[in-house]
Amino acid sequence: MTRRPVILAHGIARFDELPRLFGANLYFKGVAEALRENGFQTVVETHVDYAGEVQMRGQQLASQIAAVCDVAKADSVQVIAHSMGGLDARWAIATGRAPQVFSLTTIGTPHLGTPFADVGVDAFADVIPLAATLGVQLGGFADLTVQAARTFDALADVEAENDVRYCTYSSHQSRWRTLDVLKPSWQLIHERTGEPSDGLVPVSSQAWKSALISSSGQQKRVDQRGFPFAADHLNQTGWWHPTPLAAALFWHRFPGRVRYERAVRQLYVTAALDAEAAAAR
Repeated sequence: MTRRPVILAHGIARFDELPRLFGANLYFKGVAEALRENGFQTVVETHVDYAGEVQMRGQQLASQIAAVCDVAKADSVQVIAHSMGGLDARWAIATGRAPQVFSLTTIGTPHLGTPFADVGVDAFADVIPLAATLGVQLGGFADLTVQAARTFDALADVEAENDVRYCTYSSHQSRWRTLDVLKPSWQLIHERTGEPSDGLVPVSSQAWKSALISSSGQQKRVDQRGFPFAADHLNQTGWWHPTPLAAALFWHRFPGRVRYERAVRQLYVTAALDAEAAAAR
């Protein structure tokens, strides 16, 4: 059976920017290969602006989706997006720029914003416009604030009434097992919300909402799912926690890095298969 193309959409400030210049896509570790091994012949990891605004990144994503459909001769695709990539995809779909998308699955996306972005944008309020004058777009960070996320409510009319299937995956991790560079943001989110998080996004924000409701009363269920194991924001993309301490602590649940990363890749495969099954119904 021929399956639709899968689009992998990355988050803000992708950490493999330098390796990518040399032809290596390391953001989603092993995910594309796992999807191909499970019957998805066309799997494309897109690339959008490093830290631009959602509107800019969404337009870029939409263009790449259209290109994939053209090359693969596909009527539609499914998008699996991590972090801000989920907001890019939502904007592209709701504004009619990606009519070929039949399913959007988000992983660790800050649908309701994150307090960490609120603090960061306030602290560096003068840096973002200054960077823009130098040709460096950092406006995407402001789109991750709690206040900015509320503007996405305006998309509800379209999202509730279109034919796109929406699914969210959320995860959380304890502070002492979270990647070291994410520990300060984990602590900030915990102090401000009391919620568990993946180190960057509270679980409630990742989960989004159980149903989309338009102004006319049209409703559509959002399939909300949680990771079946603990994971921080980096783990969500298929990467084992790099510190020896975390490796030792995880050992009782997953015998080492290989099995853990395989479990994350399988989650992406399951998400893609479920989307295909939903489209067939």
